[in-house]
Amino acid sequence: MAVLLDTHAFLWWATDEYDALMEHHVFQRLAVSDRHAMLAGSFTYPHRDPFDRIFAAQSQPENLPLATRAPAIAEFDVDVIW
Repeated sequence: MAVLLDTHAFLWWATDEYDALMEHHVFQRLAVSDRHAMLAGSFTYPHRDPFDRIFAAQSQPENLPLATRAPAIAEFDVDVIW
């Protein structure tokens, strides 16, 4: 199952094991594309946190649920777990 992790969710999971997790392909990086950036800038939601907007803009077109505890993400049309 593919899931987009908010930074704090990843840190809870990885702590000191980042290099090992990346090396063993437990996680894959998802670069911010032009499409993601344009979508993040086009949101009309009042929530202005740029990182939350980028996470939402990656979650929507990639069809990935977002693992986060950030309550403001509820303003965006994304599936949230955790």
